[in-house]
Amino acid sequence: MPTEAMRGRAGAGVGDLTPLLQAIFVEAHLQKQRVITRRHVEDAASKVRSVSAMHRLLKLVQADRMPLLTLLTREPLKLQAAHLSFQEYYVARAICAKQVVLSTAPWELPEWWANTVRLGVEMGEAFGEGLRALSGKRLEGRTVKLALRGHKPTAAAALGALVRCSREVEELIVATAKLPVGQL
Repeated sequence: MPTEAMRGRAGAGVGDLTPLLQAIFVEAHLQKQRVITRRHVEDAASKVRSVSAMHRLLKLVQADRMPLLTLLTREPLKLQAAHLSFQEYYVARAICAKQVVLSTAPWELPEWWANTVRLGVEMGEAFGEGLRALSGKRLEGRTVKLALRGHKPTAAAALGALVRCSREVEELIVATAKLPVGQL
C-alpha cells in the first residue's frame, strides 16, 4: 500500500503513528476540513490516548519527515494530507474498523464523502459492515423503508455497500422505488 511505503520513508518507529494519523484524518474529515489544525491533532491524540505519539508526529512534520502530511504554517499550526485521497483512505479504513461516528446516516452523506465511499467500497465487505454498524437499528428487518438524501450518487453507493452486508434485508424501499437487494 502506498501509504505504508510513504510512512516507511519517514524512518523507524513511524508505523506506531498510524492510529494517530488515522484519528487526525477522521477528525478533519468529519468537520469537512482539508486543513488540519492543532485542535484536530490534539483531539485525535486524546482519542487514541497518546500525547507522546502526537509530539513525535509533530516533530516529524516540522522536520519535513512525514510524507503523508504537508506543513502549511507552523503558527498557528496548519497541516494537510499530502493529497486529499490519503485523508479519505484513512477515513474509509476507520469506517471498516468501526472507529467513526457519523452525524448523519450513510444514505444521507453529502458530496464531500464521495471519494471516501468509493475507496471504502473497494475495501469490500468490511466497509459495508462498518456503515451498517453506523446505521443502528434502522436497517433491521426484512423490509426497510428510507429516503435517500444528501448527494445522491454518494448516498446510494454507501447504502448499496451496507445493504449488501445485511443478512436480514430482503426488500429496500427508497423514496417511492422498490429495489430488491440483489439489484444493488
